[in-house]
Amino acid sequence: MLDKARTLPVDQVFMDIEDAVAPLAKPEARRNIVAALNEGGYDGKVRSVRVNDWTTQWTYADVVEVVEGAGPNLDCIMLPKVQTAEQVIALDLLLTQIERSNGFEVGRIGIEAQIENAMGLINIDAIAAASPRIETLIFGPADFMASINMKSLVVGEQPPGYDVGDAYHYILMRILMAARARTTSSPSTVPTCRSRMSTAIAGLRVAAPRWASMVSGSCTRARSTRPTRSTARARTTTTRQNSSSTPTTITPRLRGVPVVPSCWVTK
Repeated sequence: MLDKARTLPVDQVFMDIEDAVAPLAKPEARRNIVAALNEGGYDGKVRSVRVNDWTTQWTYADVVEVVEGAGPNLDCIMLPKVQTAEQVIALDLLLTQIERSNGFEVGRIGIEAQIENAMGLINIDAIAAASPRIETLIFGPADFMASINMKSLVVGEQPPGYDVGDAYHYILMRILMAARARTTSSPSTVPTCRSRMSTAIAGLRVAAPRWASMVSGSCTRARSTRPTRSTARARTTTTRQNSSSTPTTITPRLRGVPVVPSCWVTK
C-alpha cells in the first residue's frame, strides 16, 4: 500500500501509527514509514504521519523516530485526540528540539490537530492558536459521537429522533470559526471519520455535501517547501496508509474546501 500511494492522484497521503497499528507492531511501523518517506515518490502530495495521542506511551517515540529519520521528507505530523492547547505546544516544542539537534529547518513541519471529543471542542480556540505550525483542524465524527454518547451507529448521519436541523452543525461551525478567527496562517478544517462499519459510508455520503456547503475556499498556511493546496474545488481523493497491514483507504473529498468530511475505512 505504501508503494501504491505513490501512484494515486491524491492531494495528501498520511501514514498511520495510531489505531491502525497494533501495539507490538508500532516499532516496525515507524521503521516502515521512515523508509517509505526517504525513498520518495510522493511528488505533489502532502506527506503526513499520524502519531499516537499524548495519553499513550508511544507519542514521543513516534515523533522522535519518524522526524529524526525522515524529517526533510515529511510535511506534517497529525496529532489525534487533541484536548488542550498544551498538547499542541508540547508537540511543537518536541519538533523544534528535534529540528535543531538534527540541523533541519525549524518550523517547517506542520501540525494537524484532530478534535475527537467534547474537551477538544471546548478548547478549540486555544488549540487553533497554540502554535504557528497548526495547519489543519480535523473533526473526527466517530470518536466524537462516542465521547458524547450520541445514539447513532451511522457515522456522520443524524441520531435517531433528531429530526430538526443538523446535530453536527454547531460542532462544525465552532471548529470553522476557530480557524477563521486566526488572523495569521488560519488552517483549513477538514472533518474526518474513522470507522470499520460499512454503514458509515452511506451516512457520510449524505452528510458530506451538507457539510461542504457551509464554506468554500482554502486558508492553509503557505509554505514554499511543500505542495501548495489548490483552492479549486476539484474532486480528488485522500488516503491513509497503514504501515503494518493492508487497509483499503481511498475516498473522495472536495479539494481545497475548508470543511469536508473524509472517511478512512479499514477492511
